[in-house]
Amino acid sequence: MKLRIRASARRLLIAGAFAATAFGMPMTVSADEKGDPHADLMAEESYPTAAQCGACHKQVYREWASSNHAYASISPMFHKFEQKINDLSSGTIRGFCVRCHQQIGTQLNERRDLPLWERNQISREGISCVTCHRVREEFGKVNGERRIVPGRVYTPVSGVGDGEKLKEIVENRSEYRVAVSDDERGAAIHTGVYKFPQISKSEFCVSCHQVAVNPGIKLEVVWEQYRNSPAAANGVSCQDCHMGKVPGRADGYTTGPVAIVNGEEIDPDRKHSNHAFYGPGYPIAHPGIFPHNPDAAEISIEDWLEFDYRSKWGSEEFEEQVANGEVDEDSLPDAWSDSVDREEAWEIIQENVGLLEEKRDLRRQVCLLYTSDAADE
Repeated sequence: MKLRIRASARRLLIAGAFAATAFGMPMTVSADEKGDPHADLMAEESYPTAAQCGACHKQVYREWASSNHAYASISPMFHKFEQKINDLSSGTIRGFCVRCHQQIGTQLNERRDLPLWERNQISREGISCVTCHRVREEFGKVNGERRIVPGRVYTPVSGVGDGEKLKEIVENRSEYRVAVSDDERGAAIHTGVYKFPQISKSEFCVSCHQVAVNPGIKLEVVWEQYRNSPAAANGVSCQDCHMGKVPGRADGYTTGPVAIVNGEEIDPDRKHSNHAFYGPGYPIAHPGIFPHNPDAAEISIEDWLEFDYRSKWGSEEFEEQVANGEVDEDSLPDAWSDSVDREEAWEIIQENVGLLEEKRDLRRQVCLLYTSDAADE
C-alpha cells in the first residue's frame, strides 16, 4: 500500500527548509524540480490544504469536501475537455483552464498536463480554502486573473469579520492548545483574519465565473447572466442563493460556530455560509478519490483506481466470499491483497458515498426549486 506522508511528519521534514524562507513570500517551486528532495513538500506547505483547515473548521470542511469547487481539479470530464481544446489549439492555450480549476497548482508552476497523482495535494483540491481566503486584492477581471497569497498555515486569512475572537485564542493559545509557530505544541492555526468585504459580494465570483476564450467568444457567461437578472436588481448576491440556508433561494442564512477549538465552539451564533456551494453539477470520479477525505488521501490515487468498489471489496459479504474460496485472492491487485486494507478502504467508500448522497439531495433541491418556479409561471 502506497501511503502518503501524514501532515505531522510533513511538518517535521520541512521545518528546517522553511526557517530561511521569508514569511508569506511567494513559492515558485515546480513539481518537476527534482534537485531538492523536499520540493513537493515545501510547495504544499506554502498553501495549506483544506484538511489542515478542517481541523478547526469541521463543518465547513465537510460541506466543501463534496462540493463542485472541491471537484474542480479532479473531474475526469474537465480533464478530457481541457486536453481536447489544448490539442485543437496545438497547445497554445496552455494553462488557461487550470488557472481556475487548479489555480494553486498554476501558481506553483505545475505543468498543466500533469496527472492527478503527480500533483500536490493542494492542487488536487481545486478551489480550496486558501483559493478564496488568501486573496487580498479586489480583482474585477475574468478568466482566473487573480492571485492567492502564499504562506504557511500560520499566515492570516481573509474574512468578513475582524477576527477579534481569534486574537483572544492566539493570546491564550496554551489554554486552547493551538500553535502559531513550529516551536509550539498544539493544532496549527492562522494567526489573524483581515477584513475583506468583497468575499461576500457577487463581484468576488467574477474572475472564475466569466470566461472569454477570444473576443466575442465566451465559454461561460454566468456573471453576465447574473448582472442582468432580477436577483442583481434586487440586491441578491451569488452567495445568498449558493451559500444560504435554502439551496438556490435567497432565504437567509443559518448560524453556527466559526470553528471548534479544543472542543469549544467559537462564536456559535455567527452567520454560517454553507460551503457546499449548491448547484446542478455532479461527480463521476471514483468515490475513493472524491469526495475529499483525509483518510482516503493516505492511499495513492493509482491504488484507488484499482479498487473495485462496485464489487464491494472489503465489505462483509465480499470478504466472506474470499474466505470461502469463492473469490481467488491471488487475482486481486497487489495493493489490495490484504483483507484489512480492503476493509478500511470499504469504510472510506461508505463514508464518501454518504457525502455524495447529501450532495445529490442538495442538487435535487436546487433543480426542483426551479422546476417548481417554472410551473408556477
